[in-house]
Amino acid sequence: MFANNRICQALGIRYPILLGPLGGGFSTVDLLAAVTDSGGLGSYGAYTLEPPEILRVVKQIRKKQAARSI
Repeated sequence: MFANNRICQALGIRYPILLGPLGGGFSTVDLLAAVTDSGGLGSYGAYTLEPPEILRVVKQIRKKQAARSI
């Protein structure tokens, strides 16, 4: 099966779907969560963000992750 391969095993994901980090304000926590919840690897393009903004986004991602694991 296409989902049973080394990349999926190495990343701990179900499907070989990788969300490319969309910088410039196009990344969202909800998009990252949707891809991850569907079995892919979500990512967030933070290259245009300042360190305090990155910390804020990380907190949002962790909060969403905690809410989904309950």
